[in-house]
Parts: sequence; structure tokens; C-alpha cells
Amino acid sequence: DNKVILKVTGSSLSKSRDSICKKNYYWINQNNKSGIEKKILEGCFSNTQFENNQLFLLDYYSNFILRIRITADGDVTKKDTLAIKNNATRFFVSRNYLFVYNKNGSADVHDCNTLRYLFTIQGNYTINAIYEDRLCNFWVSTRNHGLILFTKTAIEPLHLPELQERAVYSFLSPSPNEYYAGLNDNTILHHSSTGTTIKPLI
Repeated sequence: DNKVILKVTGSSLSKSRDSICKKNYYWINQNNKSGIEKKILEGCFSNTQFENNQLFLLDYYSNFILRIRITADGDVTKKDTLAIKNNATRFFVSRNYLFVYNKNGSADVHDCNTLRYLFTIQGNYTINAIYEDRLCNFWVSTRNHGLILFTKTAIEPLHLPELQERAVYSFLSPSPNEYYAGLNDNTILHHSSTGTTIKPLI
């Protein structure tokens, strides 16, 4: 398989609209021994992610997400834009979905391929991040209500005493009955069928 990476150059120069965060984005194939880089675009974007040969960028000023499809040779084949709410702060792309996080603590869910709006995840919690597992379930890590699992049939808050009123910032599930959660006090929670432990991050 080709190992493709995205190189970003540039820095914040001033607070003016033209130069606050102007960056250059390059496509690089690590298997290419010649070291050829192809410039994709330049601009001011506050959030970027490269997933499945697609580059997603959140425009810092104009409230839209730009998606650029890139071939295995680094050629741009298509550009799409998704208009978003003016309170969107960042996004995350999973295998099937695009999650757009809003300042009010909610998240808008879009189809990753068509960019079509599907639904909004919201409640009496503030969302830190959302992860999609192999079964297409959503694991929602929150700032004040631990972990919440969204399946196709139900919403299941994980009522672990160790997670009550804790902020969960990251999440990993290597198997259906096991998961790791990164917490706000630099510790990692590990939960499995044998129990739950919390250890400091080394």
C-alpha cells in the first residue's frame, strides 16, 4: 500500500485576515524515492484532516468545510464545500461520518462521502469528541458526563463510578467488550470484562 502523508508549512504572522494562518499543503508519497511533493493548495484553515485520500479543511473565516479528493498520484480530482453553522469550532472524520462540533456542545453528523446532513447529537452535556467503532456505533466522550454510547437502537450512558463528572478527551476500543479512555487529569481508564482500572499517563 502507498503510504501517503500531508505536509503543512507556514505559520501565524499577524492578526490580519490575509496572514493570520496562511499555510501551504503538500501531498507526499513516502514510497516515492524521488521525494516529489505536490502542492495541493494554500489558505487559512483552523482544522484539517486527511482520511481515505480526502483532505478536509475547516475555513477559519467563511464557515465552511472544504473537501479535496486526491488520487494516489497526488492529483486533485474534485473539490466540494459544506456550509456549516457559524458556531462550529472543529470537526472529525471517521470511516463513514463527518462530525462537526459546535460551541453549544452539540455535534452535527454528516455522511462522509456525500456530505449530506444526517442528524445532530446533543443533550445536557458538552461533547469533546466522537469515535465510530467497527459496528458503526458512536462513542461520545463528554466534558462532564463521561462516555455515552449511541447504537442503532438506543442511547446508553456508561454509568461507571470512575467516569462520573469526569472529562473524557480520547477513546479507543480494541474489542466490543474493552475500551480505553483518556481523562482530564492525565490518567487512562481501562475497562474490560474483568473490571475497570485507572492508571496515570506515563
